[in-house]
Amino acid sequence: MRTQAWHSRQKVFVEMEWQMRRSGCGIDRQKRVLVVDDDPAMRQMLVSYLAEQGIRASAVANRHELTRRIAAEETDLVILDLSLGPDDGLHVLHELREWSEVPVIIATGARPDEADRVIGLELGADDYVIKPFALRELLARIGVVLRRQAAARTSAQSQTERGGWRFGGWQLQRRSRRLTGPDGAPVALTRSEYVAARRLSQCTPASPFARTSTEHHASPGGHIRSKH
Repeated sequence: MRTQAWHSRQKVFVEMEWQMRRSGCGIDRQKRVLVVDDDPAMRQMLVSYLAEQGIRASAVANRHELTRRIAAEETDLVILDLSLGPDDGLHVLHELREWSEVPVIIATGARPDEADRVIGLELGADDYVIKPFALRELLARIGVVLRRQAAARTSAQSQTERGGWRFGGWQLQRRSRRLTGPDGAPVALTRSEYVAARRLSQCTPASPFARTSTEHHASPGGHIRSKH
């Protein structure tokens, strides 16, 4: 007869696997980049170029479409034009940062003043490009931002290794190899179950806890020019 502890272990593994699949961990996939620009020709050109470089790119035209897309699917990076017709790009960035930490590269060029770039960075943009810009420059900046993001995740995972991992009320303490349920009751793990739990926890976007807590417009040369 299967014990309550067995059922508890099955429950935690089901939840961990669900979070792993939700985060895309363990899946060799293309990076997903979302282009936000109200110019149809610009959207098409950037999406086509990024696709040629092995990046899964898509595009939207305004803040409402941006919000829906980010909420609906995994996005690794956003390229945000600050000139979005009736939408102010800086305001869109500010709204996005209130609920998402997705990396953002802003594209400026509508105004000669550097104030927009400075404000954009202060609002949480990760980088910027100035129109006209070369497509290869944009690709290089995308690579830099994504590598920086990966390095940050690796650092966070390293900190998690020294402490533990928490999700949905469950806590997996790494040093003691102990699993604690939402009610505080310990759940015994076999060696193989702990190894599986640890592997899954490294993939999921849950919260680590500290050791001390619980133990074209394209011009010649492939440049983009401002539409203003």
